[in-house]
Amino acid sequence: MIVDAHLHVFLSKADDPDRTVDAIAPAERSAPVELLEETMAAHGVDAAVLVPLGPEDGYVSDAVRRHPGRYAGIGVWDGEQDAGKVADRLAATGMRGLRMFGFPAGVPWAVLERLASDGSLLWLYPRPDDVEEVHEVCRRLPDLAVVLNHTGLTQGGIGVDDRLRPRIESDIPQPTEARIRGLAAYPNVSVILSGSYAFSHQPWPYPDLAGVTRRVVEAFGTERVMWASDFPWILDDPGYGRMLELVDQHLPGLSPTERAAVLGGNARRIVWEEE
Repeated sequence: MIVDAHLHVFLSKADDPDRTVDAIAPAERSAPVELLEETMAAHGVDAAVLVPLGPEDGYVSDAVRRHPGRYAGIGVWDGEQDAGKVADRLAATGMRGLRMFGFPAGVPWAVLERLASDGSLLWLYPRPDDVEEVHEVCRRLPDLAVVLNHTGLTQGGIGVDDRLRPRIESDIPQPTEARIRGLAAYPNVSVILSGSYAFSHQPWPYPDLAGVTRRVVEAFGTERVMWASDFPWILDDPGYGRMLELVDQHLPGLSPTERAAVLGGNARRIVWEEE
């Protein structure tokens, strides 16, 4: 089974007035579930984790309800500090966890404690300044399942390239890399292998990130990393199939069992809680 562990689906603003609009997702842009279905079928992908553009849950929640077992959803935190309201929102929408873009206003301890007690996931994309706080969260909340987005790379200067894809201006390797790899000491932390196209300074297969990927996998082990495409940003360049091929390009020494875990088995265990 192949699972795409992090991607985005959304309608145009005209069809979904509540959805977030930004530089990579202007009002007229769309990436509907139907396009995802076609793409997954063409590449033999069986399931996916859907992440909205912002705190609007409706479209992703509906997709999860219509395709039980095939899709899981991750909500985007809206800054709500009332842990009970956050838990009610996740329960009402069927979201498996909550995405946070670091802790710019400080760690929302009550919310994270509730996620841990409810068995919900923290889908985390930290800023460079958040790394020490992430360590503290993992120390204090060993029952909180933390999933680091985009190969554990931290947000640098976020821009948009000429293909309307995210572009992260960051040195490779990042100054934060060693501290992020240090999070492997906490067994509740896992990593999504994605976002290479946005961080790399070289064309596919992004050779400047191959070493980063290998070091992350060596630190966390093949049982705590999950492949993802970051659909739809990669459809035109380099293409969905090439994002799938990156596992073999960057990790050529995987055994068949390890490769199967990275490409899907780990996601089914961590996100769907299947043994």
